[in-house]
Amino acid sequence: MRLLMVFAGIAVGFIASPVWATTPDLSSLATQLEKIRHSRGIDEARNAGPEFTPVKHALREWVEQQLPPVPGASMGNGTVYNMDPDDLTALSARLTQALDDAGLTCGQPESSGYRCGDPSHTESERGYLDKIRMAPLDYRYLLVVTGVGMQCGFDQSAYLYEQRLDHHWHLLISIEQDRYGKDEYQPQHFLSIQTSSYDTAWNEPAPPPLVTTLGYSPWCSSNWQSLYTKLWQASRETTTPPALIDRQDSLYMGDDFVAGAHLTNHDLLVQYMGPSIDGTALVRPHVLRYQIGPNHAVKRVAPVALDPQAFAEEWLTRPWAEASHWLSPSADRTALAQLHAAEQHSYITGEYDGSARRCRGSTSLWQVAYNQDADQGTLPRYFKVQWTAPYDFSLVAASTKPFAGCDVTAAPPPSTIGTLFPVQGWTP
Repeated sequence: MRLLMVFAGIAVGFIASPVWATTPDLSSLATQLEKIRHSRGIDEARNAGPEFTPVKHALREWVEQQLPPVPGASMGNGTVYNMDPDDLTALSARLTQALDDAGLTCGQPESSGYRCGDPSHTESERGYLDKIRMAPLDYRYLLVVTGVGMQCGFDQSAYLYEQRLDHHWHLLISIEQDRYGKDEYQPQHFLSIQTSSYDTAWNEPAPPPLVTTLGYSPWCSSNWQSLYTKLWQASRETTTPPALIDRQDSLYMGDDFVAGAHLTNHDLLVQYMGPSIDGTALVRPHVLRYQIGPNHAVKRVAPVALDPQAFAEEWLTRPWAEASHWLSPSADRTALAQLHAAEQHSYITGEYDGSARRCRGSTSLWQVAYNQDADQGTLPRYFKVQWTAPYDFSLVAASTKPFAGCDVTAAPPPSTIGTLFPVQGWTP
């Protein structure tokens, strides 16, 4: 599988060979965008609405007329096309330049001809288009990312094309927003798009892959956004399969590392920076790992955190359906269920009382001390956590008093590195 960090149709169509020397007509698309620039969308916050969908489809169809050959295609000079990433970068730039020459993009922010207002103030990209981006995925798929302008950013769409036995590109999955009602519209800027891979040669048939995206909701000025984590099983029967995972979390954009994902045929691993219940830190790494079983059954599994304190947070803040699976066999399930139910009714704030302490006589038992804000001051909370390196945790007990002998200042297990994504990788 190739990890690619990046910048959702209609019928599964036959994609014709590209016309490399000419650019298809843009007048119809320009007319649609002109109407949008002189109107308002039903979503007031984003100034977006159903008028975006025809533009998304028209833009996609325009790009499809200019897709590169499939890998292995014979070229006029006798060579075989191999879909070099540099070629796709150059093609993306050419298509973007064609849109810009037609006045359909915002242009360069530093130029006098910038079309989307003053970039130093609140601006609106409504009625304009984002750059075109293309990239190969797993050698057998072609990814196209487009965007339609809204208030404070672009509503991006992703289209994954598959080469088939007829040696043409076919749309495999369409990832775009087409619901604009209140609390339904979730425009996003993609951070990562990946497919699972199979042990088959690039020119041999493979079953439809799993497809995952990480995206955030762009806004004009805030380090806090919504992170959308989604997973689909692609199908040749439909370009819009139901999501296996459709999750929304709070994302902190102010760190060097923002979010990362890794997808295989049997699991999805995600790490991102999000909120902490520790008032002195405010932010911590969050980890999501999902096991994908028979019939595409999805289950969250370990690791759920990277240290005992983060694990205690996950246990306190996640629904009991998840948290109940993270208990030690020796734990008092009834008492912990009551504690968890009581905490789910409140917004938890407070501070950790120092770092986690190891318990004497054991290398795997640790105590997390947390001073939780309460109506009458603070309420001490102590959690005894079983920690097996690198990141397997279970809750043994919880109390309002310290656990005897759990007072050793110790380093984490040597195999624990504190992150599952030490390198951010390429970002747009």
